Amino acid sequence: VQLITTLAHESVHLKQYLTGKMRSVAHRTPTGSVVTNTWNGEVIPNETEYMKLPWEVEAHAEQNALATVLAHHRM
Repeated sequence: VQLITTLAHESVHLKQYLTGKMRSVAHRTPTGSVVTNTWNGEVIPNETEYMKLPWEVEAHAEQNALATVLAHHRM
């Protein structure tokens, strides 16, 4: 059950990337690199708590319903 739920959660992230809802861009700086994450075009601060990240809020909200669908369509 946990494996299917994890697969469903990560599938939501895949959908977010493919639709352009979520984007991550790495930028080189003189001291290394910085990743900028955007959600629907809005920059999300890197300091945002995990459970408050909009892509995580959506993934957690959708994962159980998707996991149920996946569990009933096993090959």
